[in-house]
Amino acid sequence: MSWVEAQGYCRAEYGDLATISSENTNSRIHNMTKDLDAAFWIGLYDDVNSWNWSLVGEQFYDGVRTDFRQWQAGQPDNAGSVEHCASMTEDGLWRDYSCTLVKRPLICFRDKADDQYVLVTETKTWFEAQSYCRQHYTDLVSVRSPAENEELTSRLQGNAAVQEAWIGLRRDAWKWSDGSSSSFRWWCGSQPDNENNTQACVNMQRGRWNDSKCETSFNFLCQRITEVTPAPLTEYTTIKHGPLRRTTVKMRILTDANLKDPTTRQPLLQQLEAELNIQGSVNVRLLSLRTEPQPQNRGNVAPRGIAILSENSPSGVSPPDPYLALDENLMPSTFEETCTSLPQQDDPWWQVDLMSIYHITAVSVVSIGDCCPEQLNGAEIRIGLKNDTSNHRCGIITVVAGQRSYKFQCEIKAGRFVHVILPGQAKTLTVCEVQVYGTILENVALRGVAFQSSLRWKTAGKASSVIDGNRISTCSITKNEPSQWVKVDLLAPYNVTLIQLSFSENSYGDEVWVDDTR
Repeated sequence: MSWVEAQGYCRAEYGDLATISSENTNSRIHNMTKDLDAAFWIGLYDDVNSWNWSLVGEQFYDGVRTDFRQWQAGQPDNAGSVEHCASMTEDGLWRDYSCTLVKRPLICFRDKADDQYVLVTETKTWFEAQSYCRQHYTDLVSVRSPAENEELTSRLQGNAAVQEAWIGLRRDAWKWSDGSSSSFRWWCGSQPDNENNTQACVNMQRGRWNDSKCETSFNFLCQRITEVTPAPLTEYTTIKHGPLRRTTVKMRILTDANLKDPTTRQPLLQQLEAELNIQGSVNVRLLSLRTEPQPQNRGNVAPRGIAILSENSPSGVSPPDPYLALDENLMPSTFEETCTSLPQQDDPWWQVDLMSIYHITAVSVVSIGDCCPEQLNGAEIRIGLKNDTSNHRCGIITVVAGQRSYKFQCEIKAGRFVHVILPGQAKTLTVCEVQVYGTILENVALRGVAFQSSLRWKTAGKASSVIDGNRISTCSITKNEPSQWVKVDLLAPYNVTLIQLSFSENSYGDEVWVDDTR
């Protein structure tokens, strides 16, 4: 069924399409469905029609439209599935951009003033712009009619330093079909990517999530709603402003920013308030933010990855399950249920894609019981960024009688793919458990601001495309002239350990410079 058909069926027969609100729930569903190699719909979808103005209040929209739009041709396109905020160009047309990865000038609205529009040339993210306008004026500007759009266009054209500026239009991103507010996500690799700007519904396959066309026919997972009496989740208190409900919310944020700095905390609190209000929590006020340091060591990161094998089994024979080597089951009595044994072939290999780049410190390969030591003896551990068996060799297993675990200290500064390969002809490889230890490398470019020497087209090829996290469908494109460049300002000093570039097929002769060093 399509996603909409699956939603209707689940609501009629059970409750709704499945909501997955934690890593534990995702793992249980993965274990339950791992024999199903096909994708299936879950309840997550991208609400592409949820555009709303930051400025709220009936008095601001009395007798005017709230649905006036002036999109540029092909916009909004939600490139890379990250563009949820709107800006206005100097020709009066609107485009969507990432709310957090792009910085632009902004237009504030000033209520009860002769001149209600304030053009601010200092560049900010959309959320920073919203915070600034609310602090100094009323809010980011709402554009409610063609006349207002023309007036704002003339303001932009009257300032040569500004070609485009934020307006107050923003939309919701991913929502759950049952209306729950869970922010848990478990995307696969570079997903979501909104390929060809047509993918707004989410499926799950092999434990990971992908965005797809909602019209595609997939299996689907329903959830049954059970009537229960909930335990109280909140406490009530009364202060001078009247009765309020106080709720403690826990969330994980990966950042190097100083969250004790008021200039950092206040915009973050305001962004969270806005998001909670959008999700239906009315008049939310976040009064405090408490942070707790989190350990850097992520332990065994292999179970988070995707496992594959070098070849399938011969016709008529059930293929081995590559995920048995990631199930963390070390019980000797369950060899057949917890080991991956490849059929005899030349140079057989097992691979795990960690789905992110890690600084890898160690790899352990564990055998179960006394079976088949020759099926692991001589196996090579290879780790790197290439999706093949030519990566750096971390170690070679030499089986010792009675020894179950073979651990190699590797210190691979940047690795994503881990292979266990048994070189030779007509070999049978058996892998029972692989454990990979390390810490994830953060892509700090996502925090930066990108610039380029020229823009080939107004509607595509923006500099921000090089730091939007989308390695598939968005690129920066300059004019076809000598000495063109793209620059990323990381906005802070970093000890750079890895630079990874993705190019189109016709790129060649490029150079990479960090500061003044090539």
